[in-house]
Amino acid sequence: MASSRKTAVAITVVAVIVLAVLFLFWSFFPFILGFEPNIGLPFGYYGRLNRVISRIKDIPNTRVVRTWVHKDTSIEDFGFLVQTQSGLQFRLQFAEAHTRRTYELFDQADDLLVFAESGQRYSLGAENRLEEEIGQPIRNASDVIRHFDRIAEIIVSDREKGTTPIGWPGHPENSVVIYYPIPKGGK
Repeated sequence: MASSRKTAVAITVVAVIVLAVLFLFWSFFPFILGFEPNIGLPFGYYGRLNRVISRIKDIPNTRVVRTWVHKDTSIEDFGFLVQTQSGLQFRLQFAEAHTRRTYELFDQADDLLVFAESGQRYSLGAENRLEEEIGQPIRNASDVIRHFDRIAEIIVSDREKGTTPIGWPGHPENSVVIYYPIPKGGK
């Protein structure tokens, strides 16, 4: 009897210790590792998202109004509502972000699209009409954000003229997409 009682006490003590450790891990360590809540660390679960936010904040006269994330075992997709100094807002969306490094998300343009209403699509590929019209290099997300007020003028002008630039026919899986104006129901 005494030995079964000692075994029960030992099992109870071990269970309490395991539960305490799990509680500490899920309650305290996520803050250090960057899980819930997002405390702005450049590493951990929100690291890639926070590094991109930092890159956007480094662009003069630009601010992040709102952020959204698709949470899974890693953050797969994320996006922002960005506002320029003139007050224009656009949605910047990074698809399949968990498969690429931060510099690839922000600095490479082979998969960057600007979508506008009425099916207008502007690709920064070989036929980079935005770059031609603005007279400045438009080769990545940073360039698009920096020159967005001018890009918005081109989008509005094309819409008024009935011009629909040729772009990719669909929405590529690994893409960085900018939506302007923000689609109805879009956040």
